[in-house]
Amino acid sequence: TGSLKNSLIVSGSGVTVAQCAVGTGATLTGGTNLEWRNGANENSCNSSTAVLATVTAPEDIVATTLANNGGPTETLTLPDGSPAIDTGDPSVGLTTDQRGQPRPQGSGPDLGAFEATPKQPKVTIPVPALGMWGLLALIGLMSTIVCRVRRT
Repeated sequence: TGSLKNSLIVSGSGVTVAQCAVGTGATLTGGTNLEWRNGANENSCNSSTAVLATVTAPEDIVATTLANNGGPTETLTLPDGSPAIDTGDPSVGLTTDQRGQPRPQGSGPDLGAFEATPKQPKVTIPVPALGMWGLLALIGLMSTIVCRVRRT
């Protein structure tokens, strides 16, 4: 008997065997797992609540190369838009990821060993065009301020 929860089980094309080979008489419990093999969702691990991925390649779910992302071991990052982001079960109670980073970082914990950090939105403040007269007025205002600062 084993348990697998809030996990990613992902493999690329060419894999023809089930990813979780549960032997005769053995049981595997848990849930909220994302299992993706050879271009399709799968549930050979018998997750009670499977997370379905609508992607076409494994790198849409998780990075395919281990890298030093901080922490004691290398990890696989989650790309923007990964179905593993914020879809974990918070009742599992994990408060940090494999690197020691706090989780959850978003609306829920991420699946797998890596907790993605939400991207900060880019804020753009539009500046209206001043035109020639507006620019001259701004220069005049700034020169007045500079003169007053020098007098004090």
